Amino acid sequence: MKVLIAFSLLILQATLASQGQYGYSCDTSGQQCSSACSNQILPSGCSWTGQSSQNCYVKDCSCAGTNQKVTDQYCQSCQGSSYFASIDRTLCVKASSSCIRNTDWTYADCTACTVNISNVMYTTNTKTCTYTQYSFSLIISIQSLFLLALMFSF
Repeated sequence: MKVLIAFSLLILQATLASQGQYGYSCDTSGQQCSSACSNQILPSGCSWTGQSSQNCYVKDCSCAGTNQKVTDQYCQSCQGSSYFASIDRTLCVKASSSCIRNTDWTYADCTACTVNISNVMYTTNTKTCTYTQYSFSLIISIQSLFLLALMFSF
């Protein structure tokens, strides 16, 4: 009997934890979320649930698999209003505003939004966050050209 109760509680906890816990406002129409939020981008396979367009939830937060790109709307419903999709859209990060922006960066936001990206640079005076992603083949090509130039210069 104890095992059955423990198992039931575990199933209930998993069910409750999978739905978005934070309401997201799609618009002020008052429609059901499935239609009112249809223009709000979610990862493939995810959907909205809720009775009012001002308080919508991602139906199942586990819908974004490892190969899915997350969105700000998904992150805010599943993690909270201060969470946004990282620049590469691989995870939800805590930031002061969306990571998809061109201006008004802080060092903390730049660091959080580019957590999986190398070669990141934050510039204080212009409040910019820039990054470059070099491919291995590009680096080898540049090194090869440099070596050829050195060989023919002697």
